[in-house]
Amino acid sequence: MSPDKSQRLAWSAIEASIENIEKVDGGFTAAHRGIVKLPDDRRIFIKLGIDDLTKEWAKKEVETYKILQSHDYPYIPRFLTHNNSETGFAIEALTTNNGWDWSNNWSEPRLVKTLAAMDELASLELTVSDKAFFGVESFTEEDNGWQSFIDSKESQELLINKLREKGHEDLIEKLNFATMHEQSLKFKLDKTTLVHNDVRADNCAWNKQLNTVKLVDWNWAELGDRRIDVNALLVNVQIFGLEVTKDYFSRLDASTLYWLAGYWFMHAVAPIWPGGPDNIRDFQLQSSITAFNMASKIQG
Repeated sequence: MSPDKSQRLAWSAIEASIENIEKVDGGFTAAHRGIVKLPDDRRIFIKLGIDDLTKEWAKKEVETYKILQSHDYPYIPRFLTHNNSETGFAIEALTTNNGWDWSNNWSEPRLVKTLAAMDELASLELTVSDKAFFGVESFTEEDNGWQSFIDSKESQELLINKLREKGHEDLIEKLNFATMHEQSLKFKLDKTTLVHNDVRADNCAWNKQLNTVKLVDWNWAELGDRRIDVNALLVNVQIFGLEVTKDYFSRLDASTLYWLAGYWFMHAVAPIWPGGPDNIRDFQLQSSITAFNMASKIQG
């Protein structure tokens, strides 16, 4: 699925147009991103790392797009080019004018196609070098949020105060840190499958006319745990109004949802990194509450 000659670009052809970048919404990192119009009137999407972290993530995305394209994976935008340091790259622009929907408006067809894209990703037959590249972990056993609360009474108090501030007294009564910690220790990460690890609406463009999706933002891709990948998506879908606990019961797993709840609760009470978006901690709190309630519901 390599781009044809008419779509290949030299980075030098982009540099002169970067100053006129049209910034786009989405993403929780400080990377410079947006739509650039080239002299030939083509519109492309570019992302540029601007600090050590976002530069490393850009390098990872460049290699990930190359690998996925080599496997003819159909659920990514066309990868066009990158700069010499691989800290900036260009892909095709998936715009609303061309029928692409980046909103949180989930529908049954969109979810079905997104799950199909994740299933196909998990089924790719990776080479030895692919596996080595994706073997760098994004999630580890140290990301067990419930352990962090057991280790810190201060974190417990921060979370309880935050839940009380947001009007979730009912959840405070259900929240037993010792019980959740004991349950979380039974959950073992399965690091065997290629996963995206951050599939949500603004990382997953939907085109109703074409009945397809395109996944972007591959910073967290790894040989990881499919249960986390799928259940995190379904939590996002549930948040934005599409009920999934009944029709997608077979895709949900209570232990995974409780693990995710702990992970998001842990981050919800952490300080925001310099330059981080103000709303991320509230979104993580909402995700953790939704995951916790979904787990309780499917557990009966």
